[in-house]
Amino acid sequence: MAARDVVIGKVTGVHGVQGWLKVMPYTEKPEAAAGYQPWHIAGQTVTVKQHRVNGKGLLVKLEGLDDRDVAKTYVGQQISVVKDALPKLENEFYWSDLIGLQVVSTQGRTLGTVISMLETGVHDVVVVKGQHEFALPYRFGEVITAIDLEKGTMTVDWDDEI
Repeated sequence: MAARDVVIGKVTGVHGVQGWLKVMPYTEKPEAAAGYQPWHIAGQTVTVKQHRVNGKGLLVKLEGLDDRDVAKTYVGQQISVVKDALPKLENEFYWSDLIGLQVVSTQGRTLGTVISMLETGVHDVVVVKGQHEFALPYRFGEVITAIDLEKGTMTVDWDDEI
């Protein structure tokens, strides 16, 4: 995976005998992952030839992959795309853009670094590692007051002693 790549899913299995892959996309809508091209899997650049939604996942046929045994070699591999393949967002952020941001309180105190994001169903959660690890709700305009990707900071109205 190149430095400018964004992980969009994972190959979880094979389907049938003609090389179809089972994919768990990390996109909000499963079919969106198939539209970001080309994919990078296990150091190879591949193109999605066909796809169909299968529950919360996808069944995917890659260009030139017609063998179940070869398809099995992709199982467990992450799928990534060049970040420029993703749609540009207005006033929203990709999780991958938030990982690594320095978290600073509205009082100017450095609280730590964003190490991961979690989806809980109610709202997303930002996991921060500083003197200790803690989670805060991703509520923009309330808890999170500003995000500056150029400066690499996330400003929060939060007391990390809670």
